[in-house]
Amino acid sequence: MRKGFVYGFLAACLVWTAILVTPLVMPKAVSRTIFSFLDVSQEPRRVDYLLVPSGSLFYRLPFAVGLMDRRLGDTLVLTVTEPPRWRREMRDIAGEDLTEGSLVLKLLRSHGVSETQVVFLGQSRSTWQDARLFSDFLAARPAATALAVSDGYHLRRIRLSMARTNAAAEQRVLYIASSTFDDLLRRDNESSDAYQQVFKESIKLIFYALGRA
Repeated sequence: MRKGFVYGFLAACLVWTAILVTPLVMPKAVSRTIFSFLDVSQEPRRVDYLLVPSGSLFYRLPFAVGLMDRRLGDTLVLTVTEPPRWRREMRDIAGEDLTEGSLVLKLLRSHGVSETQVVFLGQSRSTWQDARLFSDFLAARPAATALAVSDGYHLRRIRLSMARTNAAAEQRVLYIASSTFDDLLRRDNESSDAYQQVFKESIKLIFYALGRA
């Protein structure tokens, strides 16, 4: 009995050592593996709405517009972040300090998207709030289909959140990555920031899975 406990304890120690040390020894390989697990992209098909959650809109919106150009959807449905974070992020894009709605429209107009093709659902401070807003939007449109566009490492968490808030609505949603792991590396100039972002996302997913969001 005691020997079994000791072996179990040693095995647990080895597992936790591997979890903690491996990212430090070979962060790129581990990060890529975790990213592959988080990226739940599906084959896109034509839908009624393209859902784009708040955050990293500089990368997500142009990708979503590309899907519109491919005739995979005609209407963008957006959530936006709280103003301070939003203004910092979008000021870099527009080069001036405008309201969040006008900044988005300015960016979209530069890609040939008109105001009639954009639906703003309001402000969101988390993936959970993004999912609730999207779920409510789809629940009011029982026949509508949608494609959620987000960074690859973020897709599993947005899918989990959608399923938790409204499982029926989530069944009508496909998911597609606006960025790959290599995109993330290029974005962060091959720095450790890319690895840290993936690791942090995996921790957030655990909290969401445990219902601690």
